Amino acid sequence: MLVSQLKPKKTIGLLAILILCAISACKPSPPPMDAETETKVIAKLVKADAIDGQVDKIIAKCAGCSLAMDGSDKHTMPLAGYTLHLCSDLCKTNFGKDPAKKLLAIEIIEP
Repeated sequence: MLVSQLKPKKTIGLLAILILCAISACKPSPPPMDAETETKVIAKLVKADAIDGQVDKIIAKCAGCSLAMDGSDKHTMPLAGYTLHLCSDLCKTNFGKDPAKKLLAIEIIEP
């Protein structure tokens, strides 16, 4: 059945479902981490957390920019019990595709 053949109420309901799906539920989720990867990710997060001098489980530098730029609390993402502040929606989207892989690729120079 084509959308044009549906009654107005059904069409509005279908459109609402499609819009909700596009906004939230149908976004691809990052691949799950195995135990070894999660251990490595947490170790990297601990180092990244210490960069700003505060151990608070908040990564203030943008992981999407390899921790080179300040992140923003407007663009946050949870990862393994930490909150990552990213600098933009673009970084959040790109980093969110596979956060473990992207985080593990970052070389963290300890202060």
